[in-house]
Amino acid sequence: MLCPGNGQGERSLWAAVLTTAISDAIRGRPGSLDQMAADRWLRSGTDMLEVASLAGVDGRTVRARYLAGMINPDLLHTTRRASMEAAE
Repeated sequence: MLCPGNGQGERSLWAAVLTTAISDAIRGRPGSLDQMAADRWLRSGTDMLEVASLAGVDGRTVRARYLAGMINPDLLHTTRRASMEAAE
């Protein structure tokens, strides 16, 4: 159960921002503005590092795995769903 002050809700929110960007970059229509913006944000955005930190993950590791093609978008949604259920 989500308790005020434990930060789980905030971490879940920032994790959703991060997973949405990764999904847009990987699964977005190639060449679309959303896909290109998400890719650029993941590759070089300093904001991405801050969002990852707020989500409780290491942004540099996320970026390295993204650049290496080592992120499975199917697992992102499974993990996000489990995180959301845990926060309820």
